Amino acid sequence: MKDYRHLLGGMIGGLALLAAYIIGWGVLQKCCGMEISRPAGDGVNTVTLEVDERGNVMSERSTAVYVPQRYIPQSGDRVVVDDFDYIMVSVADWERLTNAVARLEAVAERRWTKEHQTAEGRRAWHGAATNRVVSADGRSVTWYYADGYTYEEQAEAGRRTPPAARRMKQGETKRPARADMPRRLREKQEAMAARPKAKEVNATFGPGGRVIKAEGGK
Repeated sequence: MKDYRHLLGGMIGGLALLAAYIIGWGVLQKCCGMEISRPAGDGVNTVTLEVDERGNVMSERSTAVYVPQRYIPQSGDRVVVDDFDYIMVSVADWERLTNAVARLEAVAERRWTKEHQTAEGRRAWHGAATNRVVSADGRSVTWYYADGYTYEEQAEAGRRTPPAARRMKQGETKRPARADMPRRLREKQEAMAARPKAKEVNATFGPGGRVIKAEGGK
């Protein structure tokens, strides 16, 4: 009987202690609220919230573990890798830039072709032509310009270009050497071109072929 009473007294004491704990926890919760912990957005730190019985956040604190920020490159950023400078370009920007360049090249090529089909257009790009050479068969004419540009103009079907005399700029004395010209002939032409020009003299002759008056020759 005594053992039964002792066991019953222990159970009553435990229940009283549990009731005191529950009552104390309720009072503490009303006074201080409860804490809720959750992970921070960086995946390392923890945020702790203190909430009252109505769900209002009374305070907030967080751990302060340093988390290095990951670099996310943006299009147009300048970066240095192994002492070399690079510009970061996104795929969308790269496609937009390359497409724009391709369109500009196509427009420039069409304009170049169209304007070089006329003498006025070629003059606007390269200046006046310095030489005009007709092919041996008379079916094409090649125009030469001071900047090195050449343009071959084909004769119309059934029509041959007459082998007209070569047009030269004022003061030009040297014909451009042909690649297929024999070496001796080319050297002879170059030597002739290097000779000083003959001096022009206006002379007045009298009876017997005697020179009365001479002008020029300076």
